Amino acid sequence: MFEAARMHFELPNPPSLRPAGSEEEAFTGQVQGKKASDIEERFARGLQRDSRVESFRFRMVKGALPGTFGSVELDFYIRAGAWYPVQLDGDWIHKSASARAQDRMQDEKLWQALSYDNPQPISRVRGTLVLTPEAVTRVINQILTGRVFTSDTVA
Repeated sequence: MFEAARMHFELPNPPSLRPAGSEEEAFTGQVQGKKASDIEERFARGLQRDSRVESFRFRMVKGALPGTFGSVELDFYIRAGAWYPVQLDGDWIHKSASARAQDRMQDEKLWQALSYDNPQPISRVRGTLVLTPEAVTRVINQILTGRVFTSDTVA
């Protein structure tokens, strides 16, 4: 419906995280049956392409029932020999010092909830680092070879 109205009134396309030249990337808005942003879907596709990845879970909730006090959502829990917890952070949400402090508190809760799996440290990957399939491949390779991204990671 919005598309028809946009075309009728010749409105511009809504903004997105798709970089210029990525028109061939068609997004469904879902990963594993759950709502997903462009960067989440692009990251999931990168995981599906990587032969080292045995499986992954998307939007896994720990600590309490989903949407209740004490619950913490993990964007990706990747199994590739070991467990790799990954949070994808949009820069517009996780930019301030207070937001990063909140992220660290959530990571501590997640770490406690995941400790039975003996996972690798939680990586917080900025959305601007995964804007193309090639960039996703680089980031996944870095994570699976031991690099840990933090909320302060620049590149």
